[in-house]
Amino acid sequence: MALDVGSKRIGIAISDTTQNFAFPRKAISRKNGIANISTLLLNEDVELIIVGMPYLPSGEVGTQAKITKQFIVELSQSAKIKIEPVDERMSTKEAINKSEEIPYLSKKGANIFYYDPTGEKTDFKKFKNCSFVNNISAVCKNADLIILHTEWDEFKSLDFKRIVKKQKFVLYDLRNLYSHEEMQKKKIKYFSIGRPSAN
Repeated sequence: MALDVGSKRIGIAISDTTQNFAFPRKAISRKNGIANISTLLLNEDVELIIVGMPYLPSGEVGTQAKITKQFIVELSQSAKIKIEPVDERMSTKEAINKSEEIPYLSKKGANIFYYDPTGEKTDFKKFKNCSFVNNISAVCKNADLIILHTEWDEFKSLDFKRIVKKQKFVLYDLRNLYSHEEMQKKKIKYFSIGRPSAN
């Protein structure tokens, strides 16, 4: 079982018996998270719990990492299963290696601007019309399409209606950071993984 602990929700994925594939489950409320996870553990043959640790780019423990550490302590008191924290900073590198959106959009002639808290990515320099911008608001300002590919804290509470200049834009949330209901209420065309779209 893999857990992505947020301030409001917890993302969950459970691997198959071969441990080769992980399947996302419905995100649960942070408020009753441990109780719900304990119920899942009773129904699933879980041998290991992996919890993503959102360290700062410097490697230091920030606010969210402290919250996650406390969650692990509380969960360990309830679940008698090994819990293994994993450094989430690697998720950015993995996203680059696995990304299909950048090469596809580049071939289509799109102007691509990206932001990452850890800085410019050498891997992206090979793509045409792909530029690094060191400010997330500037990246979103004139965007037709926004793709959220990693789960840094600063990506989790963006006011898209304020920072995006265009009235009509599309948001692809590959980390399920936002709720369908919230995007629907704000009339943002929103797509996430394993959940309904908001149009």
